Amino acid sequence: MIEFLTNYWAIIIAIIAIIILVVIAIKKFMNKPTEEQILSIKAWLLQAVVAAEKDLGSKMGRIKLSKVYDMFLKTFPSLSTLITFAMFSKLVDSALEEMKEILNSNKKAQEYVGIEISEVKEENVTEEIK
Repeated sequence: MIEFLTNYWAIIIAIIAIIILVVIAIKKFMNKPTEEQILSIKAWLLQAVVAAEKDLGSKMGRIKLSKVYDMFLKTFPSLSTLITFAMFSKLVDSALEEMKEILNSNKKAQEYVGIEISEVKEENVTEEIK
């Protein structure tokens, strides 16, 4: 048995390393956000986008995106490793569209955010970054 281990130690270590990598890949796949988690993130994002709009006002797209992303990293540290910035930007764009719909139809929401309906823009945050 010892002779076998000394002759094939490199292969044994390589097999153990492959097994560890497979286990890590499976664990990472299993920890991907579920549909329920994504719905929770979207609800949180709507709140964060409204807060950023209220705090910073219009024409501050990049800064608002930065602020919301920073809040996301603090609120969802485990998901921040699984959700890419591009995916996050698309989720923010979706939250912005929802916020615009709310602001267009709700005068109290406009007052809360502190904007007039004419200030609600039709741009996406990712377009402002380019």
